[in-house]
Amino acid sequence: MIGKNENNSLIVLTSIFFINAVLEISAEYFQFKWIIYVTKPLIPIILMVLYWVSSAVKNRLFFLTLFFSVITNLLFIPKNEMFLFYGILAFTIHRIILLYYVYKTVKVRSYKLFVLCTIPLLTIFIYLLIESYYLPANSIPILILQIFLIGIFGGIAVSEYILEDSKQSSYLMICALLFIALQLVIFIEKYFLKSVTIEALRPIAMSLNVIAFYSFYKFIIASEEKKLNND
Repeated sequence: MIGKNENNSLIVLTSIFFINAVLEISAEYFQFKWIIYVTKPLIPIILMVLYWVSSAVKNRLFFLTLFFSVITNLLFIPKNEMFLFYGILAFTIHRIILLYYVYKTVKVRSYKLFVLCTIPLLTIFIYLLIESYYLPANSIPILILQIFLIGIFGGIAVSEYILEDSKQSSYLMICALLFIALQLVIFIEKYFLKSVTIEALRPIAMSLNVIAFYSFYKFIIASEEKKLNND
């Protein structure tokens, strides 16, 4: 049970999180780099503080997942192929940890349904990979791995939602859909339309990123509360 003081702290922290998010999205649109270097890594950092205050479990995997998100956010800021490569590497590690965390939290109850939900997602991303013209050779193996990771993550989320329409599975479903959309936007921006500058893509990507991570935080809290109630 969350006390009155803790509840007030959560309201304040949640407000700070979304104020920072609005500043970050605005900075992305107007290309204020000095603001982006502050607000972008603050997104997962504030979520870690939120989780610390609201969680009775305080799972280390949550902090590890968000730590790699901080690194990824910083490395994706410069428009440089070297930073992009290391950003993709950090992003891949982040996704592996996140996927393991989700799998450990919800399990897979029907592998047949999971496979049926995963195949369409893999098909979309593999098609985009084949049609891309600006793929650095050193990034292709990592991108292929990322495609499978997002496909598996989406498959788990959709199959879980079909099997049980609960608060936990709803947050996971929202989180997965937003992460899939984020992956599509990043893929299109970095590799599909590299020669074309579309100013709206960065703010769209950050909007998806913010809501996806907040949904992930809510999913973890809902999962922990469900487990504690069952115990």
